[in-house]
Amino acid sequence: MPPTISPAPSPPASAPVNTRMADAEAFARRGAALRDFFFATNGAVLRRAFEALALPGSPPLPPVPAWDEEEYLFNRLFVGPGPVAAPPYASVYLETERRLMGEAALFAREAYAALGLASPWQGSLPDDHIGLELDAALAVYAALRQDAPGPADSPAPHTPEPSGLPARGPTPEDLASWWDAFVAGHMAVWVPSFLDALRRAGATSAVMGRAGDDLARWLADAVIMGRGAFAQPEQPVTKRGTA
Repeated sequence: MPPTISPAPSPPASAPVNTRMADAEAFARRGAALRDFFFATNGAVLRRAFEALALPGSPPLPPVPAWDEEEYLFNRLFVGPGPVAAPPYASVYLETERRLMGEAALFAREAYAALGLASPWQGSLPDDHIGLELDAALAVYAALRQDAPGPADSPAPHTPEPSGLPARGPTPEDLASWWDAFVAGHMAVWVPSFLDALRRAGATSAVMGRAGDDLARWLADAVIMGRGAFAQPEQPVTKRGTA
């Protein structure tokens, strides 16, 4: 599930606004920007991902005096070398002992496999990395949005391209259940602890603070979406043989 560092352009100012579609697009774009942020491999990638968080309706981004300092802090927080201050892995926050590649990593790998997906970095990057989990959630969200009913003449919202699901993937009902189990039942449990660690360790950085705030906002929106938003309508009962 490779990251995509290509922020989608904002729609023209003259275009008519559909609030629900705009919210859906902002949710997907924020998730993609956060995925790319936590996957960043250098300062230039980090900066592009951060600037992609400048979405309509969001607070303006803070000024960044020195991106080389932000890159250094990013490595100290998430990458290393050596112990990091805010490991971006679910196992660290969910296991009894603070460690990598625990049961949470296996759970994430099996959750991806249920979608027909697999991490391209298996064996080198734990499957419960926040970037991988965001990418899987974005793929499911895109599939659910595509299957969601809507006005026939409404254009589909333009969302950043996550890792696509296989053509013959799970049904919408399965995807909705996956969302509840993985996003609302797994990510919503460990990400708040990760955010607490990030806020403590990156307290002096406006960049890390904003990334943490946006991740908290994305997660809160994601949990709300799981409360029946993707539920499929019940099929009508057919009565046969009645007079």
